[in-house]
Amino acid sequence: MNPQKQLFTAGEFARLTGVNKRTLHYYDEIGLFSPAQKGSNGYRYYTYEQSLTLEMLLALREAGMSINEIRHYMDHRSARLFHEMVRQKTSEIDASVRRLKAIKEILEEKDKMLSLSESAKLNQITIKDCPEEYLALSPAVSDSEQEMDALIRHMKEVTAYTPYRKSFGSMLSAEKIQEGNYTDYDYLFTRISRPKTKKGLYKKPKGRYLQAFCKGSWDDIPSVYQKLMSYADSHGLLLRGYSYEIGLNEMAITRMDEYVTLISILCTERMDA
Repeated sequence: MNPQKQLFTAGEFARLTGVNKRTLHYYDEIGLFSPAQKGSNGYRYYTYEQSLTLEMLLALREAGMSINEIRHYMDHRSARLFHEMVRQKTSEIDASVRRLKAIKEILEEKDKMLSLSESAKLNQITIKDCPEEYLALSPAVSDSEQEMDALIRHMKEVTAYTPYRKSFGSMLSAEKIQEGNYTDYDYLFTRISRPKTKKGLYKKPKGRYLQAFCKGSWDDIPSVYQKLMSYADSHGLLLRGYSYEIGLNEMAITRMDEYVTLISILCTERMDA
């Protein structure tokens, strides 16, 4: 049997191409893709060569082209128009792939943060070696009435580095912590993964970080800082730079008393220890 010379009924052609028979009827009715022949009984008959045309049509649909766009191309097919269409659609697909990869990264980051909150040892202070990271910073404000404005301003500034909503946290200088000032934050920050440009970003240094978790209201955070200072003092450590506070599980809780905050702060050995 030579398939190139055979006529296929709509049902056979549907099985050959993996397309629903109703879809073939619909495409015929709207004039997008019609059978090679129609019998006197009204039956539709397709050729093998038409499967190649249908394959391209389906690819264009998968690429996001509308029925009208595809019809225009099918009615005006040419090498020039095909090259133009391919360049446009591949550019759009590349942009979509980048967008989906960024969304995937955000979801994976949220999932990792949630898992960290679930395994958090609330009464334990640990030391962890952390890699260098790049952060987008905005000045924090101490006036509660201006906090929302500061947050909105920060999220707008972050869009210069990423168009997608990412987690933000707060930074507090080691000097203020040692003075017992736990509420006068210095910056809001958002982690920027693989930044295209590092201009304007803050480089969080790699090194050994004291880490502790706080579960519940932010009013409980000062007591965690006191424990961190006590731990550092008893182990001959000096707090350096800034602390980094970030919520881990806001996407999965309904009450503030379930909220888990991770606090990290760079530490080095005291020379006099």
